[in-house]
Formats: sequence, C-alpha cells, structure tokens
Amino acid sequence: MPTSTAPTWTCTDVAALLRDRLERHGGCTLHGARARPVLHGLAVCAAPATVWRFPVAGWDDAAVASWVHGWVPRLRAERLHLGAWCDGTDVVWLELVHVLPPHQRARAEAIGRRHAQQAIYDLTRDQLIPLLAVGVGLP
Repeated sequence: MPTSTAPTWTCTDVAALLRDRLERHGGCTLHGARARPVLHGLAVCAAPATVWRFPVAGWDDAAVASWVHGWVPRLRAERLHLGAWCDGTDVVWLELVHVLPPHQRARAEAIGRRHAQQAIYDLTRDQLIPLLAVGVGLP
C-alpha cells in the first residue's frame, strides 16, 4: 500500500501540542513532517530569521498555528523541524531547526556558531550544549 507524504496534522494540532510540551517539559522539537517529538540527535537553529519569541503569558494557539502555517513550505522543502522552548525568563522561543545525528556534533556546532547561537540541544541526552562565552551572541 503506498504511503502519502502529506502531513497528517493541522497547524492547530501542532500549536496545541507545542503548548502542551512547553507546559509539561519546558520545550520540544517536533518532526516537521510527522509532528511527533524528535527524541534523538542534535537540534540547531536552521535560520535565525525564522525565530519568534514572545512572553509565555502571551501564548495564543491561533497565532502559533498561523506562524507554523507560514513555515510549512520550508519545513517540507528543507526537511526542517519545529523547535520550541521556554527560557529562564518566561520567554517562549519558536524556531525552525535542523536535527543532525550525534556523530555530526562538529557540524551542528559549526551551524550554531555561524548563526551566532548561544547553544545547540542534545535531544538524546536532554542537554544544552553551550557554544558561546557568556555575554556573547543573542540577547
């Protein structure tokens, strides 16, 4: 039986799932095609211009669904994923991410440094990997 490459999720589903994962786990990376949590690999921001950050108290499912909808073509074309996390100041960060296998850590770090990221995330170990010295990089 042939399988479809079309997503089986809606942007509204994804917004609700992102909110749930943020509330329960502080963040997540969702597979761009399947909208399921990615649990292995190294997540690194694919394009800083795609990042949307806002106060956690300002979460709005419809606005997040609209943001996701705007990036669906790029998610598909570039095989990207959705990253969401809440920093220590109650700010939500949503971004498009690459997920690379653990043996490509040097490549993931190089991508992160090229985009002036403070860190990449090891999904397998559930651990932040700092890239830049404190006080350098994104505010």
